[in-house]
Amino acid sequence: MLSKFPERRPFKLPPERMPAQEPQRVRIEDEFLPPQEWDEDELSGDAQAAAPTEAQEQAESEAEVEIEAEEEADLPVQAAAQLPPQRPPAVMQARPQPAVPPPPTPRWAPNAHRPQPASPPPEPVFPIEEISPEEWAALKIPTPPAPAVPQPAPTFEPPIEAAAALEHPAEESHAEETLAEEAPAPEQPKPQPAAAPAQKPAAETSLRDLIRACSSLPAHTAVLGMCADGLPVLFDLLDARPGPFLVTGDPGCGKTALLHTLLHTAAALTNPAELRFVVLAAKPQEYAALASGADTAAHCDGIFDSRQPAAWEQILRAAEVAEQRYAEGRAGTPLLLVLDDLRFIGEVDSTVRLNLEWLFQNGPAAHVWPLAALPTQAALQMGRWTRRFGTRLIGHMPADSARRLALFDDLTAQDLRPGREFALHLEDGWLRFFLPLLPEAHRRSA
Repeated sequence: MLSKFPERRPFKLPPERMPAQEPQRVRIEDEFLPPQEWDEDELSGDAQAAAPTEAQEQAESEAEVEIEAEEEADLPVQAAAQLPPQRPPAVMQARPQPAVPPPPTPRWAPNAHRPQPASPPPEPVFPIEEISPEEWAALKIPTPPAPAVPQPAPTFEPPIEAAAALEHPAEESHAEETLAEEAPAPEQPKPQPAAAPAQKPAAETSLRDLIRACSSLPAHTAVLGMCADGLPVLFDLLDARPGPFLVTGDPGCGKTALLHTLLHTAAALTNPAELRFVVLAAKPQEYAALASGADTAAHCDGIFDSRQPAAWEQILRAAEVAEQRYAEGRAGTPLLLVLDDLRFIGEVDSTVRLNLEWLFQNGPAAHVWPLAALPTQAALQMGRWTRRFGTRLIGHMPADSARRLALFDDLTAQDLRPGREFALHLEDGWLRFFLPLLPEAHRRSA
């Protein structure tokens, strides 16, 4: 850094004193006085000549002022930039002000010229005096007399003969009334209840009849089937406790029919704006009627072949929807992700598998429901994926397989009717229910 140094300032020195020129009379005060205050009479001629005059001192002071001004003007910018930032000035606190005395009260009120209302007179105070019984009786208010009650007018009494003549019709009418009371009333036919329409057994109920019977159910509800006593088995799409569903059983047990029933009933009870579903199947032609049906076409987001990358993109999309709902802190519209024949998961890349595992664990809480189907042998071999399903719908299968896949005992899965009957474990035990009869377009075996 370049900088300019000021020249050395001149300074004054007291005049040198030669020993030969020292005055004979010396005062102690003179040693501490500045040179200009020395007594000129006590200095020699050379010392007086060397002493500075007033003009010289003034010139020297002016030169010092000019040098200081030049030094301030020649300060480099770099040096100024290196100065630390100045602290902000402290907030000045208000000094305590002396208390202002209140204004003097005027001698006369501002409305003194107006007439002021007079103060109310004090209430009179009456002394308590004792009153004798005689005086109290004299002070009582006399009770007014009761009003006179009008007397009825006198009635004319007929002669005895006329009265006897009038008594006969009364006796006859009384006898007729007695006979009427003694005679039994004719029995009226009791109304018979209308004959109830014959109800079809649960095994013969069609899908349309099931939807019509459950039309009063609330929205976001799906019907899985009907029990033997005529009550439906319901699936609440807003309750995340069941977790993802796994439909398993031997080929031909009705896995595809069960998924069709679930999608049709859910779409019939809920508006399209409040329910969406997408199907990934190894045989997409079995679900083609959902994309064109009058009740399900508006709810369907597509039917995809589970072996194609387009279907795998739907898994990533469903995971993104669930993740966004978690970030926003809301559940959102139910989205059903149907995975018919989950064996395709072995052909996808690791990203899709990880997203699907995350959906099995966290999807139902965000109302994104993975609903999978697997044959019995595939479910036994894919234990890594099977164990992620807490709710399992068991179809017809051997007893040994049911013991490994049902999670609970006391199920005779070999007795279930293939293609028509499934079992679901609830708190009270196993619940068996029948699937409805699907239309011809939907009758496919799984």
